[in-house]
Amino acid sequence: MNSLRTFSTRVPSLHIQAVFRMMSTENTMESVISRMSSKIDEKTVEDVQAIYLFDLGEDGKWYLDLLNGSGTVSQSEPATPPNCTFSMNSSIFSGLLEGKVNAMTAVMGGK
Repeated sequence: MNSLRTFSTRVPSLHIQAVFRMMSTENTMESVISRMSSKIDEKTVEDVQAIYLFDLGEDGKWYLDLLNGSGTVSQSEPATPPNCTFSMNSSIFSGLLEGKVNAMTAVMGGK
């Protein structure tokens, strides 16, 4: 898996940008999950109303549920199909978190 692909039918790009802003500059999955878990609440869920799946190939899948309850971050696949799936390798993911990779540039450049 060499490219970043996003699939979304109902998720405004503003919400996708907010998801990446919530991520940590530390690029371990544990730190990302911890930081995201601490940032979500019922108000965020009410505002966003979407489930995001991050497919990092060999490094696994995890999701951010901003559709149900007070939100959930988990290293698995969601029970409800996601509204948006990000598929990328872990180096692109790390670059996004560190601000070294621009998501739109990666998509448009086939990275």
